[in-house]
Amino acid sequence: MLDKIISKKRTETFVIFTFFGKWQMKVRPYKSLSEKIKKLEKDNQYLLYRIKNLPYELKDSDYLNTIKIPKVATVEQTLDKISNEQVSLARFGDGELMLMFRDRPIRFQEVDAKLQERLKEVLSSNIEGMCIALSDNWGYLHYPTEGSQKIWAEVAAKCRKPLYEHINLSKDYYNSNVTRISSIDLFNKYKQFFKDKKLVIVEGDKTRFGIGNDLIAEAKEIKRILCPAKNAFSRYDKILNACKSLNVDNDTIFLIALGPTATVLAYDLHRLGKRALDIGHLDICYEWSIRANGERINISDKYVNEVNGGDTVQDCKDKAYLSQIVEKIV
Repeated sequence: MLDKIISKKRTETFVIFTFFGKWQMKVRPYKSLSEKIKKLEKDNQYLLYRIKNLPYELKDSDYLNTIKIPKVATVEQTLDKISNEQVSLARFGDGELMLMFRDRPIRFQEVDAKLQERLKEVLSSNIEGMCIALSDNWGYLHYPTEGSQKIWAEVAAKCRKPLYEHINLSKDYYNSNVTRISSIDLFNKYKQFFKDKKLVIVEGDKTRFGIGNDLIAEAKEIKRILCPAKNAFSRYDKILNACKSLNVDNDTIFLIALGPTATVLAYDLHRLGKRALDIGHLDICYEWSIRANGERINISDKYVNEVNGGDTVQDCKDKAYLSQIVEKIV
């Protein structure tokens, strides 16, 4: 903003434009740097006053009536939906949106034109029983950490326009943060949901969803398809075919923890008549809650992409885990 407030031309007058685009004033030459600083501080204070008053100025101009925000359910409503109804879930978080609309890779998935198109297809879809989940941060950025707020401020600024071109602002969306929770009560609801269920877990080869904790301890049956931890979409056809070839009944639920690939896979499996949930970081969030009171830490025997060093993972020799693996795709 400083380059807009202080003119670079050494003329006797210059014009200051604020981001409102209206405020103009002529300024006489300054005799000293201290005078410039004082004037800048005064101008800065004016801007702060205008920013504080901005919501009221917008409301008074009726501008707010033109602002639309996606209708996104709460985390609790979303969990109730997938717990009580036979639906599938595909989620769009910051990684998927920046990958789709800004050509920005994430740690475990490079930019792939076909993946981008498939994600846009899922986002624009309207299939019965297929719940599309977005973040609820398109208005107030209510994330608890400064880092998350900065990420979503950028996502909102850069991805809002293309996002709105692919969604229906009259449609009810679900909450992508349903798998990013810290509440023990919500984790207990998940445990109850998984109880006595037949599960097929499609995950990265070092994700190890539910191993070492009791998140899915009471499931009736567990099978696992292991996929590449990075750039899983490069093996998408093999992953999809492996899921299709399994001899499972209609009560079986596919739990997919595979980054942006999970979003597409949940959609494709649902279209094939199978129930699939893009389960994201649920297991890691549970580990963080029970081990570190929600703090993001490394888990030595699990891949954690959001922590430095989290891709260095120990071998897993858990016999139950090894017995659940039905296919490994490399």
